[in-house]
Amino acid sequence: LNTLGENHSDVAKSYNNIGNVYEAKGDNEKALEYYNKSLAIKLITLGENHSAVADTYNNIGKVYGAKGDNDKALKYHTKSLAIRLNTLGENHPDVAQSFNNIAAVYQIKGDNYKALEYYLKSLSIKDK
Repeated sequence: LNTLGENHSDVAKSYNNIGNVYEAKGDNEKALEYYNKSLAIKLITLGENHSAVADTYNNIGKVYGAKGDNDKALKYHTKSLAIRLNTLGENHPDVAQSFNNIAAVYQIKGDNYKALEYYLKSLSIKDK
């Protein structure tokens, strides 16, 4: 932090990586703490509509899903999808991942029609 400053993109990457480790360990609170630190820097340095911001929203959505907070998971996966569609286009593998993540949340919530809709959208990209 002293060399690069607290709002440097490399610091955001480090926070994200630490969040990944905590997520892998099952420590969702610590994972969220570090993903949110990463997100704050990315929003300042990259802006709201950058694919790296979408990646962090995706990570946060996964953690909320693991915590069983499906509404927050859906909120963050939807934010990720919107940015990815805008920046990467509708046929990008990361967009397919977002569709898949949203589908999984809907499936857990018991909305199988919505889950199927999003799984099919994901599959249509992966089939190309």
